[in-house]
Amino acid sequence: MDFDLVLEEIGELGKFQLTNYILICLPVLYGAANSLSYVFTARAPNYRCFVDECDSVTNPRYDEDWVKDVVPGTISESYQHFIPENCFKYNFVNYSININNESCPAHWFDHEKVKCDKWVFDMSERTIVNDWKLTCVENQWKLALVGTMHFAGIMAGSGIFGFLADLFGRKLIFVVATMFMSLTGIGQAVSTSYVMFLTFAFLNAVGTSGVYPLAFVLGLEMVGKKKREMSGVILNYFYSIGEALVGVIAWMDGDWVNLQYWVSAPPLIFLAYYWIIPESIRWLLAKNCNDEALKIIKRAAKDNGVELSQNILAKFEEEQNQKQEEENKYNMKVQQNSEVTLVQPKPATYRELLKSRTLITRCLILFFIWYAKLNMNTNSCKLLKTLLYRGTNAFVFYGLSLNSINLSGNIYLNFILGCLIEIPGNTIAWVIINKFGRKLSLACSLLICGITCISGGFIPEKVFWIQILLFLVGKMAITSAFTVVYVYSAEMLPTLIRSGGVGTFSTFSRFGALLAPFVPLLKNLYNFLPLLVFGTFALTSGMLSTLLPETLGEKLPDTIEDAENIGRHSTKDQQTHFIMDFDLILEEIGEFGKFQLTNYLLICLPVLYGAANSLSYVFTARAPNYRCFVPSCDSVENPQFKEDWVKDVLPGDVSQSSGLFVAENCYKYPLKDDWMGSNNETCSADWFVIDSNNREKCDLWVFNEDERTIVNDWKLTCLENEWKLALVGTMHFAGIMAGSGIFGFLADRYGRKNLFIIAILFMSLTGVGQAVSTGYVMFLIFAFLNAVGTSGVYPLAFVIGVEMVGRRKREMSGVVLNYFYSVGEALVGVIAWLDGDWVNLQYWVSAPPILFVAYYWIIPESIRWLLAKKRNRKAFKIITKAAKNNGVKLSEGILSKFNQELDEDDEHNEMKSVSSGMSDRHNKKVTYKDLLKSKILLIRSLILLFIWGTNAFVFYGLSLNSVNLSGNIYLNFILGCLIEIPGNTVAWIIMNKLGRQISMSSMLLLCGITCIAGAFVPERIFWIQIILFLVGKLAITASFSICYVYSAEMLPTLIRSGGVGVFSTFSRFGALLAPFVPLLENIFSFLPLLLFGLVGFVAGILSLTLPETLGITLPDTIEEAESIGRKPTNNNDDDN
Repeated sequence: MDFDLVLEEIGELGKFQLTNYILICLPVLYGAANSLSYVFTARAPNYRCFVDECDSVTNPRYDEDWVKDVVPGTISESYQHFIPENCFKYNFVNYSININNESCPAHWFDHEKVKCDKWVFDMSERTIVNDWKLTCVENQWKLALVGTMHFAGIMAGSGIFGFLADLFGRKLIFVVATMFMSLTGIGQAVSTSYVMFLTFAFLNAVGTSGVYPLAFVLGLEMVGKKKREMSGVILNYFYSIGEALVGVIAWMDGDWVNLQYWVSAPPLIFLAYYWIIPESIRWLLAKNCNDEALKIIKRAAKDNGVELSQNILAKFEEEQNQKQEEENKYNMKVQQNSEVTLVQPKPATYRELLKSRTLITRCLILFFIWYAKLNMNTNSCKLLKTLLYRGTNAFVFYGLSLNSINLSGNIYLNFILGCLIEIPGNTIAWVIINKFGRKLSLACSLLICGITCISGGFIPEKVFWIQILLFLVGKMAITSAFTVVYVYSAEMLPTLIRSGGVGTFSTFSRFGALLAPFVPLLKNLYNFLPLLVFGTFALTSGMLSTLLPETLGEKLPDTIEDAENIGRHSTKDQQTHFIMDFDLILEEIGEFGKFQLTNYLLICLPVLYGAANSLSYVFTARAPNYRCFVPSCDSVENPQFKEDWVKDVLPGDVSQSSGLFVAENCYKYPLKDDWMGSNNETCSADWFVIDSNNREKCDLWVFNEDERTIVNDWKLTCLENEWKLALVGTMHFAGIMAGSGIFGFLADRYGRKNLFIIAILFMSLTGVGQAVSTGYVMFLIFAFLNAVGTSGVYPLAFVIGVEMVGRRKREMSGVVLNYFYSVGEALVGVIAWLDGDWVNLQYWVSAPPILFVAYYWIIPESIRWLLAKKRNRKAFKIITKAAKNNGVKLSEGILSKFNQELDEDDEHNEMKSVSSGMSDRHNKKVTYKDLLKSKILLIRSLILLFIWGTNAFVFYGLSLNSVNLSGNIYLNFILGCLIEIPGNTVAWIIMNKLGRQISMSSMLLLCGITCIAGAFVPERIFWIQIILFLVGKLAITASFSICYVYSAEMLPTLIRSGGVGVFSTFSRFGALLAPFVPLLENIFSFLPLLLFGLVGFVAGILSLTLPETLGITLPDTIEEAESIGRKPTNNNDDDN
């Protein structure tokens, strides 16, 4: 039965549907409340140290007038009131006074901070921090773990309840989830310890995860196509009110136990739903439970005041008779021992979904959008000082909800406003989803959210009302996106896997939620970083959503075929004719003869210097070893970095790996007041106040004599100048990003050779410019320009190389080029090791490439490009020269074909001179606009863009991180570069044996595993760190090598160079972030490698959606590129 036809008769939203819809919305109120109650139950309240000399033992108060005098703290920018530190107080020194706790003057204390072990809490609120003393930084992870366990529970439950609902029915599992949520929520309230609370928090999240998705599917499946948007929006109204309810209760009653009872106990009454609400009719029909479905349909018709037509009743009776007849035939054949063949329509199962490439692609895009939304919600405000204390529901949606309590102003009011703003957000979704469709609505909502997040990162705290305004707009936008994506996802899934599918999307999104609490830690580096990350996720998701088909007005699909056909439109096949097949010519003159070998080695030489220039900044802009200049001890004329007395008079620590003392860079101990001077021959610790809490900053430094970087020359020392060093890497990758696309596009238009030479010379001259720079700004400008030139060298060399060889030699051409690149990288380390002066290093890597100007008269233009541009005469000359060098003679067939083409060119040129309006009818020009019109190539390109970004992010991240490993920094760097040679060799071997797809995926996954494993290896066994680092670098090198070949093989000739340039440009977004990732080590040592590993995993899985290109002919047209990976199908009808 087609239930949509039944709904047209009984009403799409009558009294029956309205009553039951309101009933299923009520549990959603409490589901929302349970999903966010931990924001207040596990939040850090206001507290300070208990001051024994001043506080009352029986009734201490948080707000005392004397607190600002005896406890360290800061003044709030927004309210100008004193905020005491949580875990430190000033040291009590006046032991002669009689303490009576009636006064507490400042002169009793000095300004030395001491840690406390007792606290005074603000009595206006009580959280688990009060009950189990989860105070100070050492317990922050326990508060963060509550959020993490919550989202782990959500992640565990989302998929389970969805799959169970597809198997056993929506209603039963909906009631079970509601009861489970209620009972475990009460369990949290009665918990007697942190571990017990944490266990119940996980279980409560498991139950909560089933309430909203199942209510959504029940509501969506009971209404008609014109009411589906409304069903999702109204459900979200209830959800928003439920969220706000948490803030209202917490505001009125600050006790977390009472809050937990309020949100968890009332849902017990929903047990009655088992006997009240009906099962989903769509699910019953899909399960062939027609009798039960008919009973509910008759009841619905009666409640809606309509009478079922005879057509509907007859259809039900006909299906029942047909079913009985099939069963009788089956039984009869079984009794006769006949061979039974039952023709069944393809069932809608998860296995069938995985067989559908169309649906897999859509699901992967939806996965990313759900993930990004989840993550965006969690962090889209700067606003996230204490977000370690909580998790997120959607990288954006719940991030914003959680962030609301970190905004300036009343935390409860902010939280309530953040929840209530979802109501207009859902209303907007309701309006635009019908007016503009699902796709455009989702994209616009995500893009607006991304813009507001990024903007919010740069708003100072003192204008907090702008923060709140941007927060509310962002929250409204992401709410709208969340509403749209629920409807959108459900409309693309077949009935029998709809509930489980939505649950799977929800489950995947929790990975973002699990990571979200850590992203705000980036604020410790730069305030804008958390919001930049979340804004970028939102913008990326918004762009990806445009690849999905429109579902507005479509029937809900019941089968895999129905789902695949959504958004499909018939297209006319366009045939294009290309002039000459260069691969056929190569088979005759040789795929890799003397001609190709000579020119290939020539184009490899500049790549050596391109690689060296791409990584030289690792040493030129690195922080060398340095320490404070100690006037009382150091020689003014010739201070030495390594002095025996350093460990006695400077603060520092002993290295775990080398066992040597490492002095702090920017602090020294102050001299004692009674110091009488010295002769600089000795330096005693007795001269100084050795106190780790009493240090003074220095303004002069002594550098290690073994190396010289820009830090020495322009005094870029200490924490306040770290951003200047990181900016060098950022400007480098900004230049790479700017140049990659430019040189690629110009090479497609004006030829590979000319732009290749221009890029080399530009790189060389600007590299020399860096060496002669007289200031930091001048150096930075030349660093950017040098990167622009460098960006064109490798990609253009790669395209020239891959276009001059045959299909069986393409892997080799890419790999050998990478050998040269790896040697060039290692060359930087060798030169820096031998000569630690950055100026000399810059001359060594930049001056020699000037010689390559001679290439203009030596290397040939790409024959493929000449043929694609119909410059047949010039192409023929080079082909003739190649045949001669390779010792072969062109066949008559090739010669006659060229003569024919040359005659046509002459005729065409003659006609063109007579009429400039004549166009070439024989050749359709391939443009980037054509690529954007091809949905197949666009999807592949987007996947490749992400993989390129991942490769660059991890590749350069590991290269930069190599100098932070224990051991000799130069040796580590050189090994990290040389390991690329076996990495490229592995790529060469497995590309031919396993194909491009499996090879790239396996290398990305291997890199992910080694990075994550390396994150948890302690520093003292640094050799394991280095081994894992080298394996990871080998794997990402192999992946990068494969990616170049793979991408080039999927692009038509006339946009191949520019296309590779675009991929390379986009990859620099990843490279731009790479210099900042090692800074995460200052927060948690495992974070940089964990981040590299997770990104590698995602890219490895995405790569499996691309077609295999092993052995294909390089495509010359859009149609040829689209046909890659397509298998021929036979449409034969057998009438017998």
